[in-house]
Amino acid sequence: MAGGRFKKPSKVELAVLFLLGLGLAVRLMLVNYGIYSWDFNLWIQWGARLWLGGFTHFYGGGWSDRLPGGILYLLWLLAGLKDTFILLTNEFIYKFPANVADTAIAYLVFKQVSRSWGETKGAAAALLYAFNPFTWHISALWGQMDAIQALLVILVFVFLFNER
Repeated sequence: MAGGRFKKPSKVELAVLFLLGLGLAVRLMLVNYGIYSWDFNLWIQWGARLWLGGFTHFYGGGWSDRLPGGILYLLWLLAGLKDTFILLTNEFIYKFPANVADTAIAYLVFKQVSRSWGETKGAAAALLYAFNPFTWHISALWGQMDAIQALLVILVFVFLFNER
């Protein structure tokens, strides 16, 4: 965009994007492993019940949970995707959003740290987050969705600090 806000990415940023993309691809190859079946099957059951019967039926059927409502909307959407794309595994569909959110968080870390301390430190911070065994365990293996909520909170702060 001539005179606009977009500028050509630097070599460091391109390298970070490549490594984050590679990390996401490896994460997605790992989604069928390391499942805590009790927790993961609850995601699938809740999503299917929401998709087939709606929210009234979900709560009216005696199901209750401690999840924020936004996650239930996501489970409903993911169950709909599973119903549409039957060849994709539950593991892939239900773990995909958290892995993408972790990758997006890593990129936001890169951008924010780069502004204050330079691209080299931004790249180091982003890669430390993206390749941290804890984030891989939570999102790629366990299948929890904490990264989605974390991404939303981080975006609020990014927009706040950038006065948007």
